[in-house]
Amino acid sequence: MTVNAVIDTAAQVSVLNRTVFDKMDPKPRLTDYVNLKGITKDSHMLARVAKDIPIKIGKTLSYWNMVIADIPDTVLLGIDFLEHNKVIIDLQKNSIHLNNEFLPLTFIKDEENTEVKIYRIKLTEKAIVPPFSMRYVPIGSDSEPESDLVIHPQKDLKGLLAPHIVCNKTSPIALLRNPTERPIMLRKYHTFGTGVEVEEILDAALEADIKVNRLKTEERQSIQEETIEDLNLKLPEHLRQLFKNSANNLTYALSRIPDETENCFNYKAGIDINSLPCGGCKFCRRAQEQWKTFEEDIDYVTPLAVRRVNAIPDLPVWIGQIPREEIKQCQLQDPDTSLLLTWLQENYSPSRNELQLCSPAVKHFWQCQPQLRIQDGILYYWWEDPILPKLLLVAPKALHREFLENCHSRKFSGHLGQDKTLARLKKQVVWHHMREDCLLFIKTCKICSMNKKPNIRPKAELGQYLSGVPMGRVHMDLLGPLPVTKQKNKYVLMIVDQFTKWLECFPIPGQTAEIVAKAAVDGFISRFGCPLEVHTDQGKNVDGNLMWNLCELLEISKTRTTAYHPASNGQVERYNRTVLQIIRCFLNKKQCEWDVHLQQLVGAIRATENRQTGFTPNVMMLGREVFHPIDLMLGTSRDTAKDPPEYIKQLKETLYEVHELARVNLQRAQKRQKKDYDLKN
Repeated sequence: MTVNAVIDTAAQVSVLNRTVFDKMDPKPRLTDYVNLKGITKDSHMLARVAKDIPIKIGKTLSYWNMVIADIPDTVLLGIDFLEHNKVIIDLQKNSIHLNNEFLPLTFIKDEENTEVKIYRIKLTEKAIVPPFSMRYVPIGSDSEPESDLVIHPQKDLKGLLAPHIVCNKTSPIALLRNPTERPIMLRKYHTFGTGVEVEEILDAALEADIKVNRLKTEERQSIQEETIEDLNLKLPEHLRQLFKNSANNLTYALSRIPDETENCFNYKAGIDINSLPCGGCKFCRRAQEQWKTFEEDIDYVTPLAVRRVNAIPDLPVWIGQIPREEIKQCQLQDPDTSLLLTWLQENYSPSRNELQLCSPAVKHFWQCQPQLRIQDGILYYWWEDPILPKLLLVAPKALHREFLENCHSRKFSGHLGQDKTLARLKKQVVWHHMREDCLLFIKTCKICSMNKKPNIRPKAELGQYLSGVPMGRVHMDLLGPLPVTKQKNKYVLMIVDQFTKWLECFPIPGQTAEIVAKAAVDGFISRFGCPLEVHTDQGKNVDGNLMWNLCELLEISKTRTTAYHPASNGQVERYNRTVLQIIRCFLNKKQCEWDVHLQQLVGAIRATENRQTGFTPNVMMLGREVFHPIDLMLGTSRDTAKDPPEYIKQLKETLYEVHELARVNLQRAQKRQKKDYDLKN
């Protein structure tokens, strides 16, 4: 059986209509008779309790004990059912949350029990309201309304003000006002508020107008209020004298009943009346009797827990002066200050052994004995300031936190930093390790941690992105723009093999995806073959659809760096700086010819031993060193001639040994680099 249920958070129990209960098959078992009381004083109803009634809301099926009574609603879900099933009512989204399921709500009127549709109103375009200005913005609802809407704006409009409005359903608009000194922007689809359909009451209004028009407008005689003398004339003659004598002293009778019972705020339900701090005064005993009467009239009573919602008052809290007797008592109860007071009052000089057994605070202040003063039994420290000398209170441990809160956490303190808070403290009080306590208090301040920007941004540990074979992973990036050359070249396509550190640079006239892809295929892939993986940044010229389709065609895995984090492609970024340094050094006055000499400069990099691998990129990629002018000048002897099979065999052995050593060196270098990075950050 499918029925509509009414959620009533004021109802202590859940109630089922008796007619609906009679239609259930099989019927649940009826047990006790209960007295169901309504809102009004004389509203009583005899009902019975039914055990384990199946209730299915959405996908959730539960069995619940309900009261069977003659109520106008079909089903009334009370606070007992809502609390047990942890139902969350979201009035802003017009839904309830039950077991990870959101179910829509329908609001009803009290008089005719008719449905009222609630619409969620949002902005249909981005709105920017200038300072001290008003602006009309278009709005829209989540579904098409049947009539005009009454819009109720929400409070979260980023400081903007909006009135309650009635708008047309075809073209709704809202008025926003900015009373601040800065422009405020609301993004598109920002929730503006809720809307309720306007009820058509035109017919009723017309009928009322017709009735008013039928009234006669002739002159009426004024109605004169009767006085006590008039009432006296209407009485029988033998009662007139009695009424006249009594009427002179008439007054409000209840005002003469005195209530001398003083209010008491110690009473709590369920607690023994004699154990209260007041000892069970007349006010508390009367409250207990009223509570017992209420429990007898109501079958299900749930005491509501009262908690403090906000412990911080909205108005500034001005701390009053601490009584001197309280300060004196705290110093006497503190072991450090009490010992210092005793020594000073008795003019006692402790021995070295006695000082060794004392706390660091006592040792510290006893070294400053000439600055200690006692006034009215309170210990002070004389601060010899050249401009304004003053007495500082030697604060006992019991008052440390109170002083710290007054100088940091109050509204007139502003949650300032360590130096400013410590400066406030030094004007009035002093204690041992006051700076350390102030720093610890500010570091553990919850409000400061939530709202202040940290001085050090935390960084994660350095990750490892490894490659152990030539052409296993290739890094690609664009360098430029550089001075335009005669060949119209402006950029450099940088390609680096991660394992061998082999570098290739290709001058290109632009940085479009077509030019980059053509240079990579013709200059690198056609000579060295397809790499297993290509790693680039997120630029569309190296990470767009063309590059992804090219990698898919050549069966190359494509990866990219983290956004706005060039260190993710640090292998090629480091070579970018090296190439720029070489161009500045060797082409000082002819930088417009950099593309002519670029390949020679890159050859010098490939012939240089890499610090991580321990070998040059030439040896790692070719298995041998290339000849340079220095080799020709010194007449370096050439290797003996070998047959092709023997040369290939020796080349494989050389490359195998070189790569094995390079892997060991790379692991050692990467561990050292990770250790340095993690310790630094």
